[in-house]
Amino acid sequence: MPHLANRLAVHICHDLSFNAPKTLHALDSWLDHCGCWLAELSRCPRTPDQVQFMVGLLGLSLSREMDLTLPDACQVLRDHMKLHLLTKEATS
Repeated sequence: MPHLANRLAVHICHDLSFNAPKTLHALDSWLDHCGCWLAELSRCPRTPDQVQFMVGLLGLSLSREMDLTLPDACQVLRDHMKLHLLTKEATS
């Protein structure tokens, strides 16, 4: 049975992927939330490729809203995830 944090992170990432905002200010906040939940998901993934799948899913939404290529959008999301992981490590 998947860990509760994993299920919550997956649910929120799915919700975020369907609700990408249209404005730049809202998109900045959206990216911050994505990075936070991807970092949470990476702490206890159910399968080895689960985080990459969610990055791809969120990347599709981001690429549409910001007119980025999918690889560039995925890299932006990975960078936000890494930032949240580093911030969490620094405060621990």
